[in-house]
This record gives sequence, structure tokens and C-alpha cells, in this order.
Amino acid sequence: LEVQKYGDPIPVKSDATEGIVWDVVNGVYYVIGYEGDSKDVVIPGTYAGAPVVVAEGAFVEVELDSVTFKGVVEFEPAAFDNCVIGYVVFSADFTEIAADSFNYSTVTTVYYAGAEGDIVNDDFDLDLAEWVYGSEGPNA
Repeated sequence: LEVQKYGDPIPVKSDATEGIVWDVVNGVYYVIGYEGDSKDVVIPGTYAGAPVVVAEGAFVEVELDSVTFKGVVEFEPAAFDNCVIGYVVFSADFTEIAADSFNYSTVTTVYYAGAEGDIVNDDFDLDLAEWVYGSEGPNA
């Protein structure tokens, strides 16, 4: 993977899905888009040792089989806007999902590695999904 940092591409080893578009601002890596072919997207909690934020409008009207968050990722409102996602996986490190992170999106199932009550979900659209607690996803 290569990341544009102030105009100079730098190689970064990461388990992030190829095709994620990154921007860096004040040492924070922002996911600003997705141009990949995979329907299974992995977004790490850190990138090049720095925190990760999924920016507003990073995923708009995208159909994905899954989105897996490895570690804690921050979301701006409408980070996933009007998307269709089969399932989402949150690590046990997550403690809160901000309101409107999955704005007008349809998510069938949410897997959360922690216990019920360990996470605060303020996102109305995720309330409509089936929640499975204590699981790291269907392939774990």
C-alpha cells in the first residue's frame, strides 16, 4: 500500500484493504474513500502507528459484504452514507458508535467481540441490525 503524505508516496505495511483512500492531517490518518474491488473491507485502528478516522462521506452508496474494524476507529457523521452492508465486525476495544456513523445504511448483522452492555450504540441505523455479542464475525 502507498499513502500520500504531503504529496510524497510512502509505503506503509498494514492489514487495511487495498483500495482504501487515505489522507493524513496533523498525524491522524483519515479514510476518505474506497476505490477497491473487494467486497470485504478491513479498516485498522491504527495506520503507520497513528489513529484512524473514517471521514464523512468516505463510503457513499457502496454495497459491501462486510466491514471489519480491527481496533478502535473513530467515525465522522455519515462516514457510511446510504450503504448496504452484509455484516460489520467491531473488536472488543470499541466502546461507542457515534450517531449517524452509518447514516441511512442497511446493515444485516453486527458482530461485536465484547459482551452486551460493553458498547454504546448511538447509531439508529445499526439498531435495526441483528447484534451478535462475543463474536469476532462469522469466520472467526
